[in-house]
Amino acid sequence: MNETPTFAAVLRLARIERDLTQEALAELVSCSTQTIRSFETGRRRPSREMAARLATVLQLPIAEHEALLRLARAPLTVRSTPAQPIVAHAQPAPPPETLIGRHAELERLRHALRSEGRRLVTLLGTGGIGKTRLAVQISADLADEYADGVAFVALAPVTDTANLMTAIAAAVGCSLSAAPRPEGVLLDFLRDRELLLILDNLEQLLGPDHGQQVGALLTSILQVAPGVRMLVTSRERLRLRDEWVIAIDGLVLPDTRPGAPIERSDAALLFLERARQVESGFALTAQNRGAVAQICRLLGGVPLAIELAAAWVHVLSCEEIVTEVARGIDFLSVANRDLPVRHHSLRTVLDNSWQLLTPAERDLLAQLAIFSGGGRREAIDAVLGRSPETAGGPALLQRLAALVDKSLVRRSREADGATRYDLHEFVRQYAATRLAENQAAAMVAARHAAYYAAWLAEQEPALKSARQKAAVAAIVAEIANVRTAWNWACAQQDAGLLRQMLPTLDWFYELRGWYAEAASAFARGSAAVQAQALADDASELVQTCYWLMYGREGFHTLRRDPAFAVQRLQKSVEMLRRVSQDGEQIHCIKGLAYVKMFAGQYAEAQALLDEGRSIASARADGWNLAMTLVIRGMLEVLRSAVATARVHLDEALTAARAIGDPRPVAIILTYRGLNDLGLGQIAAAERACREAHLLAAENQDRFQISLALQALGRIALANGNLAEAAWFLSESLATAREIGDRWLEAQALGCLGTLAATQGNRAQAREQHRAAVTTAARAPQPIALDELAALAAFERPMQPEAALTTLAYLRAHPLTRPTTQALAATLWADASAAQQEAATSAAEAYAGEPPAALLALFDLRAKLG
Repeated sequence: MNETPTFAAVLRLARIERDLTQEALAELVSCSTQTIRSFETGRRRPSREMAARLATVLQLPIAEHEALLRLARAPLTVRSTPAQPIVAHAQPAPPPETLIGRHAELERLRHALRSEGRRLVTLLGTGGIGKTRLAVQISADLADEYADGVAFVALAPVTDTANLMTAIAAAVGCSLSAAPRPEGVLLDFLRDRELLLILDNLEQLLGPDHGQQVGALLTSILQVAPGVRMLVTSRERLRLRDEWVIAIDGLVLPDTRPGAPIERSDAALLFLERARQVESGFALTAQNRGAVAQICRLLGGVPLAIELAAAWVHVLSCEEIVTEVARGIDFLSVANRDLPVRHHSLRTVLDNSWQLLTPAERDLLAQLAIFSGGGRREAIDAVLGRSPETAGGPALLQRLAALVDKSLVRRSREADGATRYDLHEFVRQYAATRLAENQAAAMVAARHAAYYAAWLAEQEPALKSARQKAAVAAIVAEIANVRTAWNWACAQQDAGLLRQMLPTLDWFYELRGWYAEAASAFARGSAAVQAQALADDASELVQTCYWLMYGREGFHTLRRDPAFAVQRLQKSVEMLRRVSQDGEQIHCIKGLAYVKMFAGQYAEAQALLDEGRSIASARADGWNLAMTLVIRGMLEVLRSAVATARVHLDEALTAARAIGDPRPVAIILTYRGLNDLGLGQIAAAERACREAHLLAAENQDRFQISLALQALGRIALANGNLAEAAWFLSESLATAREIGDRWLEAQALGCLGTLAATQGNRAQAREQHRAAVTTAARAPQPIALDELAALAAFERPMQPEAALTTLAYLRAHPLTRPTTQALAATLWADASAAQQEAATSAAEAYAGEPPAALLALFDLRAKLG
């Protein structure tokens, strides 16, 4: 080799010696022929990785291999031509900051620019999403792969096409002074260059005044300069034939599962790093983790928004930041001197985007704010398509597409293939402020409420049938819009819309176990129309709507306040009997019968169910008829001999299967399983309860999941499968607590107490039985009495006097259920006459007291001491 070789000379000689063309060598090392050409002409210096790959492909000896690597990193010999000097490196990008996350996006970028050879790549995303940082990072990563380096063109201050040309020329080192045809000079300069040209923030030049000229300039560069690749960051697509778009969304959000480590979330890590910059001692703690995760989710993982929020940790707690973020975007602002002015606040970012829209696009964006959580295309067309400002059909679709292209609206596909459009939450908040300024705001809100009220009513048949799972999923997807429609109807005191939504929403809440939200929604609804309903001239519709919501509010509180539920349901049934002409009271009769059944008032419950069955038959209402039969079957399990109950259970199961609604089928299967267990038919009991659990799990019915698991736990206990029983009962307890069902929680605790006693763990059994009685204090008394009996049975050997006194109390109590009476009688029979007399006398002191009062009888401290 030459004593003073250059990398270019060594590479060319080695290639020729192996009889390879530039094209063949380029293919072997996975780069472009232009890259090999630039290496051999000395216009470009390869990275160490590329040099090593070349040495390996050319099969150089070890010594020459190392020499080639040294030459690869030697300074470039810059060639020039008389016409125009060639610069070794164009204007570089700003130094990259530490980039958190974005690994997938960086890999897509590298693949597009390096492996696929894309000539024009657009990083597309809303303001503040982090496009510039990605571009800066990729420029650092790929700088050595272009003979003429990277030219970074910051376009934020550029306002027209002439200035764009000047900015590009300045970045690449091309002089345009006194040039009669500056575009021609720039294109001639770029013709033989090999560089990556980054155009940052191009969106402001894509409007009607400059868009065509910008497109023409970029197209000309692509045609004239084959060695130039362009990376554009923009809030809007360029809509050029050669454009390759990589859309950028928010950072990875924290996992929503309880206890999941949020440190795995890029959004949370960014918040943590920026928070430490303003408050060095800031750390994630058990107290603030949830709030940090919520901040990241509220802001959709948008980096700028997260940074602006994190800047407040030296002033506010994370919980306070959550409150402020939820209140509005104006909170998200700082005045850091090293941030561009356009990034000082989210409002500034969005103001800038707003100014780039046409008037028609502004109207549409503002009106899209009415959709909470986005909307399907047909919904948007129905609500906005008839508006003069957003003429429907193709015109509306074109404007939607324009907003998608400008990164203000996101487009996605639903599971059924439908198109959905939505806004980042902070974009929606901004658009909502613009909607408030729009004269069409009231009309848009009214149309939105009317559309979703009708849509929700259409879901009722499916929700109460074998198609329930799909209907629930559809409502979950639209629940934010449904809530908006409900709230609007409340604000407008619109009983018609509330009545239209009520049946579907009521059953949906029950299936999801959203009892608190249900009670709150119906309380607001009844309050909204109360004055109309109680007026002398109130219509049947208004009165019916009011009393239905009044009663259903009560029903959804029965798990935490049975007395309130009974009061509300009784009043609503009484009033609906007066005002409804077609038996609307049936909707509250079932609930009242259900509560009275568990309260041990079996005769009253049966009378109500007989009334409900008669109304349902007269109305040809198959679903309500089946529900009355299901509750009647449950009633007979609670009050009757098992053989008698079986007849009613079979009738109820036939009716439930006929309508196909999984909830009543699963309930009656569970009670049939418990009844079979009482008959000693354990295999049949297990089959029924497993089918019930499968149905509930398939439909994500958490109440029924807990109930079926508890029944399976009882069956496993009877079978002696203690490990299986422990799993079933623990899962039942956890689910009951998740949905706030104190009845199921108390019963699961009692079963776990029995399991612990069977396992010989008396301390744990005692604790769980006591917890069951305490928890059951917020359930109907028969449930509390059941749990008190289980505690007495457990304590009978160790504390016989307390147990016998409790048994005397249970035997005398009018609400003690038959099965519990039978247990108490069995235990009572083991005592002597003298013990029975003493216990009966002692129990008189507790007459009228709630079951939990008898816990004082069991002196557990002495026994545990």
